[in-house]
Amino acid sequence: MAERINIMANWKEFNPHAEKSMKDDFGITPSPFQEKILNYLKNGEVIMAAPSRAIDVFSDESINQTNCILTDGEYSWSGSLSYYVQTYNLKLPTEFENKILNLC
Repeated sequence: MAERINIMANWKEFNPHAEKSMKDDFGITPSPFQEKILNYLKNGEVIMAAPSRAIDVFSDESINQTNCILTDGEYSWSGSLSYYVQTYNLKLPTEFENKILNLC
């Protein structure tokens, strides 16, 4: 089985060794493909879950997500990733976004 690439490790809010902040990838407007991307992110396979609510790392407010890790077999991501895409227009890494758009 191939090693999964952890998308959330791209940003220092989730990985102190990352080079950039999620804020560096916030967009002014949503992607024209946002609904496809959100649908894909929300429908990954849950591989790990914690019995707690996720917290917005910028506002410290509780968000309507459970703490979990999802995967598509190649990539893994936090269950809260869809929240950041929807709320802050977070741009995903190009390779991951291209994969999503090619499958949807």
